Amino acid sequence: MKVAAVFWGPQPGQGRADAFTESILEALRETAAQSKHEFVYYVIAGAPGSSDMLTIPYTRRERYRRAAIYRVRDMLDQASFPRRRLHTWLERSLAEEGVDVVWFATNYVEQCDLPYLLTILDVEHVRQPWFREVSADGEWERRHHHFSRFIPKPTRVIVPNAAGRDQIVRHFGIDPERVLCLPHPTPAFAREAARREPLPRERVERLGPFTPYVPIPPSSGRTRTMQRCSTRLPSSHAAASGTSSCLPAPTKAS
Repeated sequence: MKVAAVFWGPQPGQGRADAFTESILEALRETAAQSKHEFVYYVIAGAPGSSDMLTIPYTRRERYRRAAIYRVRDMLDQASFPRRRLHTWLERSLAEEGVDVVWFATNYVEQCDLPYLLTILDVEHVRQPWFREVSADGEWERRHHHFSRFIPKPTRVIVPNAAGRDQIVRHFGIDPERVLCLPHPTPAFAREAARREPLPRERVERLGPFTPYVPIPPSSGRTRTMQRCSTRLPSSHAAASGTSSCLPAPTKAS
């Protein structure tokens, strides 16, 4: 079987998205040699990581063309007419490469007339529609339109944990057997940091007392945990960002 793996990036300097993309791509390439399947790699919105990756065009013209094709398809579907002679760049390339199944490995997905797997990183907007990140300028509507179009159809929806599976099943009516829980990989830089020697005690002492800053993505499902913590911890434990930390504030070593 020939499998197409589609990635957003990888582009250095994109933080979590960059680390996630590189970790998945590295692991896939390591196991591809022992697999019975053949893989072809696609990348979008960035330079390819190597010569074996095909770049999906992402110019303004190509995005408008793809949006126009989607609009015409919607009209044909509503009129009960078949879709004909309307193919995106990715669909033509998948046909040329003889691909059997597509894995959208990160947060990018397109329509295709092939079985596909879809990775979902976050649908917290459904539970918290009035969170500031998604409540203005039609952001909630755009996200929900996007996910409502693509989540129902894949053979498997990949989520990082049971909470993500419950959200997909509850809000999008997906059969639980089609939702696959695969924890996100640990980025390479984190594994390397774990192998290093810890800082000497005297160097830590020079840092003085501090309050840890724990960055929590606003739309993350961990918001509920942080809300519960904020009701239990004193205000002195609040981080500079205004988000309460579940960790006690460390004190200077004596």
